[in-house]
Amino acid sequence: MAENNQTTKKEQQPAIPITPSKKQHVEPWKSSIAGIAANLASCVFHPLENVKMRFQANDLAKNNPIPQYRGIYHAIKSIYKEEGLQSLYRGVFLNIVAGSIANSIFFYVYQDGKSKYNYDPSKPYSFATILISMRAGLASMFCTTPLWTVKTRMVLYREHAKLSNTEIIKNVVQDMWRNEGVRGFYNGFVPSIFLSTYGVIQMYSYENINHMVGYSTHHSKDKDIWIPFFTGGLSKCIASVTLLPLNVVRLRLQMKKYTAEQIQQMKLEVASNVKDQTFYTGVLDCFRKIYKQEGLGAFYKGLTPLVMKVFPSSGVFFLAYEGTIKLLGPSNASE
Repeated sequence: MAENNQTTKKEQQPAIPITPSKKQHVEPWKSSIAGIAANLASCVFHPLENVKMRFQANDLAKNNPIPQYRGIYHAIKSIYKEEGLQSLYRGVFLNIVAGSIANSIFFYVYQDGKSKYNYDPSKPYSFATILISMRAGLASMFCTTPLWTVKTRMVLYREHAKLSNTEIIKNVVQDMWRNEGVRGFYNGFVPSIFLSTYGVIQMYSYENINHMVGYSTHHSKDKDIWIPFFTGGLSKCIASVTLLPLNVVRLRLQMKKYTAEQIQQMKLEVASNVKDQTFYTGVLDCFRKIYKQEGLGAFYKGLTPLVMKVFPSSGVFFLAYEGTIKLLGPSNASE
């Protein structure tokens, strides 16, 4: 009788809730909107992006109109003095448009991949994380490469530096279309394909760091909302520094090609640029010439402004991303 009572009590006791890792995925459209909002929030750091690109563009060749700067302060001061304040923010609108499209596509495809490939948040180190990140990165890069090429030309534009940004983008697009055709808008596409691994490194790092610190979008407390600022900033720094050499090569391929005579005619000569003219015929040729003429360190030009820009801007980016996801609410469907 006693045994029966004990059995009855055991059956009546409420089961202890087991909280396995829920495969609760965010709808792709919510992630897409969050990506756009996050990109808008991170654009405040745009001047450092322009300084980084100026550092990377200079190769001291006679046919290069970009001067060599002694440091970040000297670069900002020189650009402001010679080209005006708007030059520091040149390309910011295009960055907003291209970045919003890129992030919208990336995070839509990324979240879609989580559902399609049965992603398990308790195993962020799995091959699925790499697969869905690569898939999202390739889709985003293919659609937005023309916009990034135009942005590169805008930031490095010195032919009529005092023109408004609207006039500059018009001149850049017309010049590219007239002299290079559609192919010109895809300059640097080959390194861009490899740069699609950026999303793999970034999101693999982000998911794993969040997993290590115990952060989850739908299950963490409101006081933990600041965690993505640090994990997001760190994960993007890891990706940016890892792929910086490819970024330098892509930028060199996307730059407008001048001859030394054209530089003289436009009165854009730079006293420090005294080396022989340099032209790049492709990715391997670019790697070879940069290494031979400038040394290994040239592949890491712009590292300081990159880190100064990437950590806080990416922190803000992921803070806005996670905040927007929370604001839009959890998914109705969980597996």
